[in-house]
Amino acid sequence: MNDDNEQSEKVLLHGKKRGRRMTELDKYLRDSDLKIKEWKKKLKNDKHLSSKDKQKYRNMISAQMSRVKKKQEVDNLQFAGNSLRQTMLDLIKILDEELTGEVRERVQERVET
Repeated sequence: MNDDNEQSEKVLLHGKKRGRRMTELDKYLRDSDLKIKEWKKKLKNDKHLSSKDKQKYRNMISAQMSRVKKKQEVDNLQFAGNSLRQTMLDLIKILDEELTGEVRERVQERVET
């Protein structure tokens, strides 16, 4: 029954997601770079743009650059988290192999509290 509750919680938490689909970081960066270059080119070459349109393009460029920066930061944090998780698992494995008897029980008690 406990497993059923966990499964239902997962469905609620990880149900249908809203927003854009996940893409690979490299593809996202490439696509974003192309968009930014296109907008900069249009901003530079189109002499008939009104000041509002110029501001709109500058804002689109800034927003896209901000999204790219955030996506890179999230990717870096995920990598660091995975690295720390793996280090922790390695340390737990070493402790499990090396500790014996009373010391192992004391460590387990401290970890559980």
